[in-house]
Amino acid sequence: MKEKASCRCRPTIPLKRHFKRRTRAGTALLRNKTVRKIGISRTPMREALQCLSQDGYITIIPSKGFMIRQLNEKDMKDSIQIRCAIEGFCTTVIASQTDTKEGKELLRSLKMILDNMEEALNSDALEDFIYYDHQFHLLIVGYLHNDEFNQIFQRLLYLIHLTSQDALSTEGRIQGTVDEHLAYYNALKEGDARKLTIS
Repeated sequence: MKEKASCRCRPTIPLKRHFKRRTRAGTALLRNKTVRKIGISRTPMREALQCLSQDGYITIIPSKGFMIRQLNEKDMKDSIQIRCAIEGFCTTVIASQTDTKEGKELLRSLKMILDNMEEALNSDALEDFIYYDHQFHLLIVGYLHNDEFNQIFQRLLYLIHLTSQDALSTEGRIQGTVDEHLAYYNALKEGDARKLTIS
């Protein structure tokens, strides 16, 4: 599923990718310096920053630059509730279609991502692990081909990414995440709706 800017401003895509790779939440950035790093001219950059501000990714600092949004407890709670609602609905649909061609292909793709997550865990590659974790969730939501779900979920994953590294730094949390995803996959494969939850 391709990344999609919710306000349809294409320069937001390289900006978000840059923020994910290099920037922590709460970091203040200068607009001109970011323009030079990413290679976007001033006018598209200004439009992209307005889009990201509207979507809640950043806070614009007048005459200076912008700051990557720092999530508070309520932001995280709201994001997780919306994420669970969307994933829960998608999971219900998927569970009823696991014997179809599309359902079987999804299961194969989820298993490949699980293998990649375990490989990243064993090699202590945290950024890779976070990437595959997000891909796992995106596959679940993308299965329905619902553009509105995809758009909302892309935004949620970006916000959650801002705190993923800190959360996964807790001892045992990465292994716990793998175990939760594996349990979800097995329950989905077996059609056991009682166990179909994922974090």
